Amino acid sequence: MTTLVVAPLRTDLSQTISVQENKIINLAGIRPYLYLHNSPTGTVDLNIKYSATTIATKTFDLAQVKTDLGTADDYMRVWYRVQFDDVVNLNEGQYDIELSSNTYSFSSSSYVAWVQ
Repeated sequence: MTTLVVAPLRTDLSQTISVQENKIINLAGIRPYLYLHNSPTGTVDLNIKYSATTIATKTFDLAQVKTDLGTADDYMRVWYRVQFDDVVNLNEGQYDIELSSNTYSFSSSSYVAWVQ
Protein backbone atom coordinates (compact mmCIF):
# COMPACT_ATOMS: atom_id res chain seq x y z
CA MET A 1 0.00 0.00 0.00
CA THR A 2 1.25 3.45 -0.90
CA THR A 3 0.56 6.54 1.20
CA LEU A 4 0.17 9.92 -0.47
CA VAL A 5 1.41 12.72 1.80
CA VAL A 6 -0.42 15.99 1.16
CA ALA A 7 -0.73 19.43 2.73
CA PRO A 8 -4.36 20.63 2.37
CA LEU A 9 -4.76 24.24 1.30
CA ARG A 10 -6.64 26.01 4.08
CA THR A 11 -5.52 29.61 3.44
CA ASP A 12 -1.98 29.38 2.00
CA LEU A 13 0.93 26.99 1.51
CA SER A 14 4.47 27.74 0.40
CA GLN A 15 7.72 26.08 -0.59
CA THR A 16 11.09 27.80 -0.86
CA ILE A 17 13.37 27.44 -3.87
CA SER A 18 16.91 28.74 -4.33
CA VAL A 19 18.52 30.10 -7.47
CA GLN A 20 22.25 29.51 -7.27
CA GLU A 21 25.03 32.04 -7.71
CA ASN A 22 25.54 33.37 -11.24
CA LYS A 23 22.30 31.82 -12.51
CA ILE A 24 19.19 33.40 -14.01
CA ILE A 25 16.01 31.44 -14.56
CA ASN A 26 13.45 32.61 -17.10
CA LEU A 27 10.24 31.08 -15.75
CA ALA A 28 7.13 30.82 -17.93
CA GLY A 29 5.13 28.61 -15.56
CA ILE A 30 5.13 26.11 -12.72
CA ARG A 31 3.62 22.63 -12.41
CA PRO A 32 2.63 22.14 -8.76
CA TYR A 33 1.77 18.55 -7.87
CA LEU A 34 -1.85 18.86 -6.72
CA TYR A 35 -4.35 16.50 -5.15
CA LEU A 36 -8.05 17.30 -5.63
CA HIS A 37 -10.36 15.64 -3.13
CA ASN A 38 -14.03 15.37 -4.12
CA SER A 39 -14.11 18.17 -6.73
CA PRO A 40 -13.23 21.36 -4.81
CA THR A 41 -14.45 24.61 -6.36
CA GLY A 42 -13.24 28.18 -6.50
CA THR A 43 -10.03 29.88 -7.57
CA VAL A 44 -6.51 29.63 -6.22
CA ASP A 45 -3.55 32.01 -6.68
CA LEU A 46 -0.06 30.77 -7.45
CA ASN A 47 2.41 33.44 -6.30
CA ILE A 48 6.15 33.84 -6.56
CA LYS A 49 7.57 35.95 -3.75
CA TYR A 50 11.01 37.45 -3.19
CA SER A 51 11.71 38.95 0.24
CA ALA A 52 7.96 38.88 1.02
CA THR A 53 7.19 40.89 -2.15
CA THR A 54 5.00 39.20 -4.75
CA ILE A 55 6.76 39.37 -8.12
CA ALA A 56 4.32 37.20 -10.09
CA THR A 57 0.84 35.82 -9.61
CA LYS A 58 -1.52 33.63 -11.62
CA THR A 59 -5.07 32.74 -10.63
CA PHE A 60 -6.52 29.43 -11.76
CA ASP A 61 -9.94 27.80 -11.39
CA LEU A 62 -10.10 24.38 -9.76
CA ALA A 63 -12.99 23.32 -12.02
CA GLN A 64 -10.74 24.11 -14.99
CA VAL A 65 -8.25 21.48 -13.79
CA LYS A 66 -10.82 18.73 -14.49
CA THR A 67 -11.79 20.34 -17.80
CA ASP A 68 -8.15 20.59 -18.92
CA LEU A 69 -7.62 16.92 -18.09
CA GLY A 70 -10.88 15.88 -19.78
CA THR A 71 -12.00 13.87 -16.77
CA ALA A 72 -15.11 13.54 -14.64
CA ASP A 73 -13.17 12.00 -11.72
CA ASP A 74 -13.81 13.55 -8.32
CA TYR A 75 -10.43 12.50 -6.88
CA MET A 76 -7.13 13.06 -8.67
CA ARG A 77 -3.49 13.93 -8.33
CA VAL A 78 -1.86 15.82 -11.13
CA TRP A 79 1.17 17.91 -12.11
CA TYR A 80 -0.96 20.88 -13.18
CA ARG A 81 0.57 23.51 -15.46
CA VAL A 82 0.06 27.09 -14.31
CA GLN A 83 1.43 29.46 -16.93
CA PHE A 84 2.19 33.10 -16.08
CA ASP A 85 1.06 35.90 -18.40
CA ASP A 86 4.68 37.10 -18.73
CA VAL A 87 8.02 35.36 -18.28
CA VAL A 88 9.36 35.83 -14.74
CA ASN A 89 13.11 36.35 -14.37
CA LEU A 90 14.56 34.84 -11.22
CA ASN A 91 18.07 35.97 -10.28
CA GLU A 92 20.27 34.56 -7.55
CA GLY A 93 18.42 34.24 -4.23
CA GLN A 94 15.60 32.49 -2.41
CA TYR A 95 12.00 32.60 -3.59
CA ASP A 96 8.76 31.36 -2.07
CA ILE A 97 6.30 29.57 -4.32
CA GLU A 98 2.91 30.03 -2.67
CA LEU A 99 -0.57 28.63 -3.23
CA SER A 100 -3.24 30.80 -1.62
CA SER A 101 -7.03 30.81 -1.47
CA ASN A 102 -8.78 33.30 -3.70
CA THR A 103 -12.45 32.27 -3.90
CA TYR A 104 -11.69 28.66 -2.82
CA SER A 105 -12.70 27.67 0.74
CA PHE A 106 -11.35 24.60 2.51
CA SER A 107 -13.80 21.88 3.56
CA SER A 108 -12.77 18.51 5.02
CA SER A 109 -15.07 16.84 2.48
CA SER A 110 -13.79 18.75 -0.60
CA TYR A 111 -10.36 20.33 -0.85
CA VAL A 112 -7.19 20.88 -2.88
CA ALA A 113 -3.80 19.91 -1.48
CA TRP A 114 -0.15 20.21 -2.44
CA VAL A 115 1.48 16.78 -2.66
CA GLN A 116 4.64 16.73 -0.53
